[in-house]
Amino acid sequence: MEARRLAVIFSHICPPGSGFAPARLATVSVSGCASGVGNPKGECVFCKIIRGESPAFKLYEDDACLCILDTNPLSRGAFSYHPKVSFFFIGDNSSIVIAAMCSKVPFISSAIMKATGSDSFNLLVNNGAAAGQVIFHTHIHIIPRKASDCLWASESLRRQSLKLDREASRLAECVREQLSSENCKDSEGEGSSLVRNYDWARVEEDCRRAIQLDNSSVKGHYMLGLALLERKEYAEGIKELEKALDLGRVANPKGYMVEEIWQELAKAKYMEWENASTKRSWDLQSLKEACETALKQKHLLDDSEVDGFNDEGSTEIEQLKVLERVFQIAGDADTPQEVPDYLCCKITLDIFRDPVITPSGLTYERSVIMEHLCKVGTFDPITREPLDERQLVPNLAIKEAVQAFLDKHGWAYRTD
Repeated sequence: MEARRLAVIFSHICPPGSGFAPARLATVSVSGCASGVGNPKGECVFCKIIRGESPAFKLYEDDACLCILDTNPLSRGAFSYHPKVSFFFIGDNSSIVIAAMCSKVPFISSAIMKATGSDSFNLLVNNGAAAGQVIFHTHIHIIPRKASDCLWASESLRRQSLKLDREASRLAECVREQLSSENCKDSEGEGSSLVRNYDWARVEEDCRRAIQLDNSSVKGHYMLGLALLERKEYAEGIKELEKALDLGRVANPKGYMVEEIWQELAKAKYMEWENASTKRSWDLQSLKEACETALKQKHLLDDSEVDGFNDEGSTEIEQLKVLERVFQIAGDADTPQEVPDYLCCKITLDIFRDPVITPSGLTYERSVIMEHLCKVGTFDPITREPLDERQLVPNLAIKEAVQAFLDKHGWAYRTD
């Protein structure tokens, strides 16, 4: 019966034709693990299962996490889901690891409910000995539920209403103070907002570890890019942000993170251009002054060697004007100007980021035309011809032209 239930669950998590073949399942046997105290050598039962030293019914596995059938289930079909990186408590894990775990919960829990015939489930984390944690390796229990199963004794008890008194107020205020002091700080100036006060050295370390586990982690590359930018390593930071943007566009082109990553990438590119532009301006100005001085000295020497009247004065003025034009042309690339119309979206008038072309031959920014199709109607906003999302094709020629323009004119990255 257990094997059949397991096969049903596996059919939901890894359907036929998915290309994923489960490893041979072995009967679960409990091996030695830390009880009551965490084992710093990683000798808990979960670590042994991950290394293949202890048998388990593995239901789902990726580069970051593993889901197994619970050996001491609170209900039939209960599972435990844990990261492959061993930390005692959930607070010790990086946000990247926690995000990797939580992102698969809807997928796995849906399969568990279908396989067990349940219509609900509990998501349980025992964090610390007093909370019932026995294995000191962070893990989540996914517990399928059915009506009137009376799994928790507390469900049959009448709960007391919260008293809105001074004690409750003090408790709420204390928690708010802790959140404020640990996680965020107020940024000063106009338009201030709460900004995350990250320990960027730890963020970088956690992200590199997460990327080793899953090189396609959008958030891993994104946060690593931000951490490198904090250290003024613009080239490497931009490289990571570009990687995150490419992965994000493939994984979820409509997701909020794509826009967020682009904004950070644009700011980083603009900052990189601004630093380089300032240096170029100083170099050009110094070179110009040196050339003007050398030209004037040359004419002084020529004048001292020539008797009588001559037209060297007018020649000197003309040469100085030519020199001025040469340096003006040299500095044109760093002078902000109008972006050509063909490189801008016809709706927002902003420079393209991810251009797509319609059957009518018009090019739009992908996110903008997608929003139009979703909220306004399935038609081209300019030609009014019927238009479906599936008809949008990436305009690679315009995308390359935009990139070439941005490479030459970094000021165009400015987003405000």
